[in-house]
Amino acid sequence: MDEEGEAARARRWTSQTVLVACVFLMIFNAGSVQNWARQQPPGWTQSTIDRLATVWVEQLALLGADQPVEGLRQLWREAQTLRFDGGRDKAAPEA
Repeated sequence: MDEEGEAARARRWTSQTVLVACVFLMIFNAGSVQNWARQQPPGWTQSTIDRLATVWVEQLALLGADQPVEGLRQLWREAQTLRFDGGRDKAAPEA
């Protein structure tokens, strides 16, 4: 294969990798777009993105796509309550 063919193959591979990463993040990290939109100054664009993100997160929750993230979040909260002597704190820290 010549240099041009190798470069084209590398571009295809890179494009496919970026696409897969975007799809993965759209499914398993959908709440981040919602959080980002809520931090922006109020306006038409902000409210539109927030509403779309809210619907997207709700639909993914119906499919159970939020379960891996919630599971990891719960493990993190449990780890935060552990003490060095193996006991647990009485009140879990706020997340």
